[in-house]
Amino acid sequence: MKTLDEVEPRVALNQDNTPGDTDSVFRITQPGSYYLAQNLEVSGYVDFELGLVHRTGIEIDASDVTLDLNGFTITGADTSLDGVRVEDAGHTGITIRNGHIVGMGASGVSIPATTDQVDLTTDDGLSMIADLNVRGCARLGVWAPNAQVWRSTAEENIEGGILARSIFECVALNNRGGVVTAVGLEASVIKDGHAEGNSIGFRTLRDGLMEDCVSVGNTSHGIWANERTSLNKCTARSNGGFGFYALHSSAIEDCSARYNERDGFYLLGSAMRIERNISLGNETGYFASGENNLFIANLAIDNPTNYNVAAGNLCQVVAIGATASVSGNSGGTSRTTNPFANFGD
Repeated sequence: MKTLDEVEPRVALNQDNTPGDTDSVFRITQPGSYYLAQNLEVSGYVDFELGLVHRTGIEIDASDVTLDLNGFTITGADTSLDGVRVEDAGHTGITIRNGHIVGMGASGVSIPATTDQVDLTTDDGLSMIADLNVRGCARLGVWAPNAQVWRSTAEENIEGGILARSIFECVALNNRGGVVTAVGLEASVIKDGHAEGNSIGFRTLRDGLMEDCVSVGNTSHGIWANERTSLNKCTARSNGGFGFYALHSSAIEDCSARYNERDGFYLLGSAMRIERNISLGNETGYFASGENNLFIANLAIDNPTNYNVAAGNLCQVVAIGATASVSGNSGGTSRTTNPFANFGD
């Protein structure tokens, strides 16, 4: 029977295999598969010539590296830098997975953006982060603009939770407290996410896609959609700002905004499609200041102002009104035959 090392040759992180340099505890300089064999504590030190030196836990200075934290925890002090840092934007094909990063003096994971080495149409060379819990860092939990992040949690990081190219099945909790407005989850593609207690729950980048996400109890906006974003089956509830804040040419379908402090759907710009959404108990149900926006089959209930839509948009609103009860296969009252009609109480 083959040993594990024969099936997947791996290198343990230690001072013999991966010695650190001036500003790192361990440093990986060759492609391959590496693993953490025990918990790692990271702090700075005082050098006679350099003074106080801040350190990163694990520095990666190569492409095509897989790093398995093996369920262990990297813990930082005030004098630490990132938990795991990729040294150069030219390094691609990095995978970091399976562990905990706590209390770093900078970010939990830092992978700089790269433009020339990654084919964004095929994901060739794209880095991946999976199954991490990152908590209590002074900057972001994860900063990886061209990476995918899967099944990870970012909690109580000062400048934000996770910023990546795409985010799947991730949770952001209570990321806030710095001078910057902390965003729980931010990417071009976000699916199956949960954001709660952050400054802003979610923010998509331009030309983004967001599906099946829930944003609850954030101090500012629930979901911020940049230009040309598609939002599907998302919920924004009990946020301190707008439920949905969306910009030019975005499409919002089958979403729900409930009991947010400001407008349920706050729409800036033109050429938006707003279809089959529900706005309940917000300051205003739907606000739109631009022109050439299309509203189809939306519902607004119990908002002081259900619709505040500027001239130049296609938005017919029909009052629901009182109707007789319905039982069986027929009955009820038809208020309109217009398939584009929207409704309010």
